[in-house]
Amino acid sequence: MSLRLYQPNTLLNRLHDEIGRMFDEGDLGIGELTAASNVWSPAVDIQEEENRYLLHVDLPGVKAEDIDITLEHGVLTLQGTRKLVSTEEKSGYRRVERMRGRFVRSFALPDTADNEKVDARLSEGVLEIVIDKKERAKPRKISIKH
Repeated sequence: MSLRLYQPNTLLNRLHDEIGRMFDEGDLGIGELTAASNVWSPAVDIQEEENRYLLHVDLPGVKAEDIDITLEHGVLTLQGTRKLVSTEEKSGYRRVERMRGRFVRSFALPDTADNEKVDARLSEGVLEIVIDKKERAKPRKISIKH
């Protein structure tokens, strides 16, 4: 007997995706409306190094001025908007697969993260966020008084 991970939402998610594709591919005129109102979530890679944390966020087509990064109470929040790119209709069909609209991602930072030393850079559609780690407190010897 083999064990399988039970994921009750998988079937429902597949059904939702198929219905969405049906509207996107049909001539109902609804696909454009639903795609524009979707909230999307960019992919994020998180890496811990000896002296820092690195986040790489895939944001192709998003400009730096359309991204807000905040750090409050140990929570790093990324939010922004990918704007609609004009498309051209050819041969009576149109298809837009890239998600657009607002996105929000939040990450709870560990206690070792230095909230004062955070740097962000956007290059070739990838946002890189560098968060330095705090200096470790050195153990100190406590003398006993006689």
